[in-house]
Amino acid sequence: MQPPGGRLECYSILGHHATDSAGFPLYDDGFVGTLVHEAGHGYVNPLANARRADFERSAPRVHAQVAGAMNAQAYPWTSMVNESLLHAVEARYAEAHQGPSVLPKFFADQRRQSWFWVEELYNLYGDYVADRRSYPTFAAFMPRVIAYFDSLPQPVMFEIMPESVVEYPSETILFGEKQEEQGDFLMDLRTGNEVTVLDQSRHPGGANYAFADASARSLAFGKCLSPVNLWGVTPGARNNP
Repeated sequence: MQPPGGRLECYSILGHHATDSAGFPLYDDGFVGTLVHEAGHGYVNPLANARRADFERSAPRVHAQVAGAMNAQAYPWTSMVNESLLHAVEARYAEAHQGPSVLPKFFADQRRQSWFWVEELYNLYGDYVADRRSYPTFAAFMPRVIAYFDSLPQPVMFEIMPESVVEYPSETILFGEKQEEQGDFLMDLRTGNEVTVLDQSRHPGGANYAFADASARSLAFGKCLSPVNLWGVTPGARNNP
């Protein structure tokens, strides 16, 4: 809001998902990340908006590569930049208050929503934290963030694999079956999804899989991973004796 002749004031109004017996909202520990994120908009958005012309060199190209996921979350490229900066802040906060053990799941969740670069951005923030003499404010650090976004198209393209690189389409899995309680939409071998999410015994005798050549078949437990990791594409990823 902006009173006549006054300064613009912005407020974050957070919803809730549960109430107590008297009807008052309940906020548990899991809400802290959202609170940190939303409060951070008041700091991050003005910094990013002030450097919009710099971000415009690369952020629209990055957004185009993940447009489906970003548009589904109602994020144009400008919002994608703001959200990216804040997701990395959330990771820093989570590490400081909950310990580094929470980070693998946090970054896996980010990748599932197509925020492929958040872990690298989090690592970049380490330079800011370690050298406050050179970067007394986050505004002073923004050129480093902009330079990182300028470098992003290639790393992002690495995450979005073109069909042409699948050398063995009849032996490369596209879709599998997950455990009932899991909300994952992507298979990420870097986070142990084959152990924690994949359901290899969904049906008697194994589970069903769809392959890159549009075929489908059932595989016995373990056969999607050994002797060849059928989820992998590169020789290194497929070699799983």
